[in-house]
Parts: sequence; C-alpha cells; structure tokens
Amino acid sequence: MLAYQDKLEIAVEKGSSDIFFNDSILHAMVIMRGIFIKATQESKRNVCMYYGNFSLFRDRTQGKILGEKMACLIDDLPEVDQQRWEQTDYFGNLRHSLQDFLNSEGSLKLIMEYGVDTLKDDSVWEILQPSIINGRTEIYVLKTNMGLDRFAVTSEAYRVENSDGLKTATCCFGDKKNANVLNDNFRELLELSQPVLV
Repeated sequence: MLAYQDKLEIAVEKGSSDIFFNDSILHAMVIMRGIFIKATQESKRNVCMYYGNFSLFRDRTQGKILGEKMACLIDDLPEVDQQRWEQTDYFGNLRHSLQDFLNSEGSLKLIMEYGVDTLKDDSVWEILQPSIINGRTEIYVLKTNMGLDRFAVTSEAYRVENSDGLKTATCCFGDKKNANVLNDNFRELLELSQPVLV
C-alpha cells in the first residue's frame, strides 16, 4: 500500500497519464486525496463528483478505514515503513485534502444518488458548509435512480468506480480527453438532478 501511495503521489505531481487501478477503500482514500491535490494545481480548480452518498467522507467510514488498516500485515516491512504505516491517517488525510481544496478557492459540484439522506448530520458538513455559503460548493441529488458508476473528475484527472461495494476503480491524473468525456457526462447528470436545499 505504501508503494502504491508513493507512485500515486508522483503521478499527481507530474500529471502522469498512467492509469492506476484500485481495489480497496484505502486505495480509494489515497486516490481521492490525489484528485483534490491535482485539482488545486489546475487553473480551473474544479471537481465534479457523482458519488452516491458521499460515503468516503462520512463519519461512519472512519471505522471501516481503521478496520481495513488493522487487517494489513506489516511485519515484513522495514521498521521505518511500519512507523509510517501506523502514523498514516487515511481518513483524516482525505478530509484535509478536501478542506485544503475548498480553502484554495476550489469549486466542488456534487451529485448524490436518488433517495440519499442529507449530509447535514455528518461532520463533513462543517467542511462543506462555508463553501456552500459562498457559492463554491453545489450539492444536487438525482431525481430518479440511475444505477450509474460513480466518478470524480477535474479538468485533467478522474476516478471511475467499477464496483461501489468493492471500491474497485480506475484513475488517471493526466488525461484531458477522458476527463472531458466525464465532465460532459456530469453536465448531463446535472440535468437529471435537483439542487439540495441547504
């Protein structure tokens, strides 16, 4: 996992066109953190997400992350890597990257699936609310159940889930062509959505 994280950080920094695959919630956390970092580096500073119920960012996910992290065997790692592993807070890092992105004048458009409860009862709301008030974050909900793959996209980077339950996905940090396709898809989904009143 640490090697994967290191490769991903280099790809984000360079805007690499390499495609990464992920198959765990820990991978998803690292990738989404990378999406927000990459978006902060881009001139548009825009992230569009169709993300079901925004579960990666919700309080209940923190326990899942800790459980998955504890299940990983690290005995074969050098001591320095074991310490790094133990000190890494994947959930906190993801939330900090969202906060940093929004604090850097980033714009977030989020579409949640039909029938999802609001975010107001979750602590992530404290991160989102200031940027909602100043108009940089917009939250929508689909008007009907669509059954689509979830995705996040900037002007150059993306993550597309193949399975929400397993958190399998592909991502890239330097592919404007496919990012444009996903941004077009997002605009079409906006037409099938309604704003969440806050």
